[in-house]
Amino acid sequence: MRRWVRTEALIFSAALAALLVSPHFSAAQEVLTEATRQFDAGNYRQAAALLHTALEAPAAPNEKRPPSARLHYWLARCAYEVRDFDRAIKNLERAVGLEPGNSDYHLWLGRAYGRRAEVAGWFSRSIARRSRASRVAWGSI
Repeated sequence: MRRWVRTEALIFSAALAALLVSPHFSAAQEVLTEATRQFDAGNYRQAAALLHTALEAPAAPNEKRPPSARLHYWLARCAYEVRDFDRAIKNLERAVGLEPGNSDYHLWLGRAYGRRAEVAGWFSRSIARRSRASRVAWGSI
């Protein structure tokens, strides 16, 4: 078992080193990596700020940018975690439009639509109760 773990760690380290020295490893990719690290730590707003930076930054002439679908996906996940479901849906729709074959994007888009419906349903019920209560109160005066 230990030998397998060492071998796996060695392969991962070699792949990571090759990726880091690759000319295709861009500054935007580094930002994406840092943003996912921030997301995993629960710093959703910081991660979103980093992702916006990566989307808006101009690419160098010979620099390969990460697919923007991934950037929109992670922006959507950040928005989802802070309960901004409309923004999550907007970014997930962009991600699905750029990579329609990615099932994770479709999964999270469905989740965002579902959460938005749940929140809207609760809010609508709350308003209906409040207006019904006000009609009853005004009718008794």
